[in-house]
Amino acid sequence: MPEPSEDAIELDDEGKPLAGVKAKQAAVEYLKSVLEQNDDQPIPLDAFYQHFCGRFSHSVRQDVATNPKELLQFLKLNRGLFFIRSNKVSLVKNRLSEDGSENGSDEGDPETNNNLFPLDQTALSRIHYVKALKPAQELIERLWNEVNTMERKVVGVDLKTVTVGAEGEQFLSLAIIATTNQIGVLDLASSDVILLESGIKQLLESDRVVKVMHDARRVSSLLAHKYALMLRNVFDTQVAHAVLQHDKFGKPLHDTRPISFVNLQRVYYPQSILMSDVTPRKLSMSPNWGLRPITDDFLLTAVEEAHTLICALHQQLSNLIPVHLRGLFEDKCIEALLASPTRPPPQTFNTGSPYRSSTRRGERAVYTAPSPQQYQSSPSTGNQTPRKMVDAACQTFSTGEVHVLNVFYE
Repeated sequence: MPEPSEDAIELDDEGKPLAGVKAKQAAVEYLKSVLEQNDDQPIPLDAFYQHFCGRFSHSVRQDVATNPKELLQFLKLNRGLFFIRSNKVSLVKNRLSEDGSENGSDEGDPETNNNLFPLDQTALSRIHYVKALKPAQELIERLWNEVNTMERKVVGVDLKTVTVGAEGEQFLSLAIIATTNQIGVLDLASSDVILLESGIKQLLESDRVVKVMHDARRVSSLLAHKYALMLRNVFDTQVAHAVLQHDKFGKPLHDTRPISFVNLQRVYYPQSILMSDVTPRKLSMSPNWGLRPITDDFLLTAVEEAHTLICALHQQLSNLIPVHLRGLFEDKCIEALLASPTRPPPQTFNTGSPYRSSTRRGERAVYTAPSPQQYQSSPSTGNQTPRKMVDAACQTFSTGEVHVLNVFYE
């Protein structure tokens, strides 16, 4: 693959190598100019990719496309500019989208989604990451203050999970709440105290606040059975897509295939992908949300879903759902929140007892000592296993201090 000369390597307006959003913008402008110089004649995709590789360095191509297939996906994100048919690319010249063409979409009007700010390094000032109880309470209070000023109270919600142990038990790792102005990220990897005492539980269970989520069914049973938390008033974009497919193609809802969040972006608002520093390769990967410490790049990746849901996709999908199907949509959203009947009901939650598997953080297992009443009520046996003493660590979330205790177990 030919490499560009040094003169061809682009710098951004700050004199830094092109990366992220600016790299994508530069690629769009260059590819557009190539077609204009070709008298708007279609160019085969492979030849178009050769032009692209001859213009940009490998580091820039990693942010845009590293092969013709990825370039095709990138061009489809800009279907207002590029028309693709039979693996040939041309410019859109006031061409009406045709059914069955690769250029057709349900793309939204950008004017209705002007709250979407780019998720690049400059957006970090709007993202508030907390991992202790007191900062989490302050963050939720600020979010509530903003929500209470809204005419229609809506937030974007995304809950990241991890799976641990041989039996594949799920736990919450990150809780992300987004408004059009700020994004809160709560780290739940070490304890559920933040989830239950910061105020986010009340927000998720509030009937007054609409929670925009993608595939709420994925976490609704987990929240109900493990955390005794019942989601309410959810706008599920997975359900919205299914209802729209039902309306457009007449498919029964139970036959509609689930859509990933990335594909949801590509179908309904591809501009959101262009306004993110996340590379195409990362878009197709499923990150390990249990990784710590959290870097800035990892944080930008984590908040993208909640940010795009509230700033773009909620309004777009809400406008597309026909009036006569809104009742069906609301019923299916409620159905998605019902806890799975195959799992046992939640036990009384004890916020003081740890539950994480030792494989979660690579530490020694922590055991909770039974109360004296439990020992007294246990039937006596002839041969009781002697109690042993081990060290256990517990963290004070308001201060971040770690104390070592002696805990008895049998």
